[in-house]
Amino acid sequence: MTALFINLLNWINGIVGNYGWSIVVFTLIIRMVLLPLDIKSKKSMRAISKIQPQLNALQKKYANDKDKLNQKTMELYRKEHVSPMAGCLPMLIQLPLLWIMFAAMRSIANEQMVRQIIQYACGEAPQLSGWLWIKNVWASDSIFAAVVPTLQNLQQVPADIWTSVIAGLPQETIQLLAANIPNYTEGMLSVS
Repeated sequence: MTALFINLLNWINGIVGNYGWSIVVFTLIIRMVLLPLDIKSKKSMRAISKIQPQLNALQKKYANDKDKLNQKTMELYRKEHVSPMAGCLPMLIQLPLLWIMFAAMRSIANEQMVRQIIQYACGEAPQLSGWLWIKNVWASDSIFAAVVPTLQNLQQVPADIWTSVIAGLPQETIQLLAANIPNYTEGMLSVS
């Protein structure tokens, strides 16, 4: 399912041409898909709040008899055609979809960070995806955060992302990368 969302986000980016706006459009599409579930949940919550005074009266009347309270509460729900679970179920369906949506965005962000570092290591200026005031949508947006991914950001990228990005590179880029890596690691390894 994450792959489907990744493909959808990449397709939107192919049309829009900017990942910042693509994420906005992607989010709107997901919200539109989830809108019927959200409406159903809100209707159910409204129906329960409408009968809340009757529920409170039942709780006062049968405060000492829990079995009778449960029985009368269920009768009230049936009489008013209200299901207490109808408000929760749509929300439980939405939650995994939102997790998948964020996993898809994180996967694309990881891939883009790896691509930016490879461009930097090859001696090129990384192509940053800016949006509105944000200089790089794939990095933290803070005046104290680096625009280019940091070592800590890169350590969080799963190995399969690194493998897939590197496997998709042209041979010339891999050779250039292999030639330039000693220039970057030399300073890191020589600690006095």
